[in-house]
Amino acid sequence: MRERKMYKAGDIYLTKFHPSYGDELKKFRPCVVLFDQIDSRFVTIVPLTSQAKIHYPTAEFILKPTSTNNLEKSSLLLCWYLQSFDKKRLQKKLGELDKSDLLKLRSSLKQLLI
Repeated sequence: MRERKMYKAGDIYLTKFHPSYGDELKKFRPCVVLFDQIDSRFVTIVPLTSQAKIHYPTAEFILKPTSTNNLEKSSLLLCWYLQSFDKKRLQKKLGELDKSDLLKLRSSLKQLLI
């Protein structure tokens, strides 16, 4: 029996976003895991993009590369682009958010969802 891999909030994974349709995100890109507790087959994520121009200040913020997150360049965290999909799309763990960025993400999500 295969051991169930646990993902935790703030983990950053290289993720397969294709196939996609229309203006949806495409290709491989990093994402931040929000949670995986609801259904063992799925994970909910927030994607990152290297297009670091903020369009929605309350729903996006820039992550700068650190030794903890292991990002190659500054990336925009798209808090408004919540997505749930099969865990098989998560390819490789890159790093994790530091506590201050995780708090910022949670604050953005609260503003969006309330």
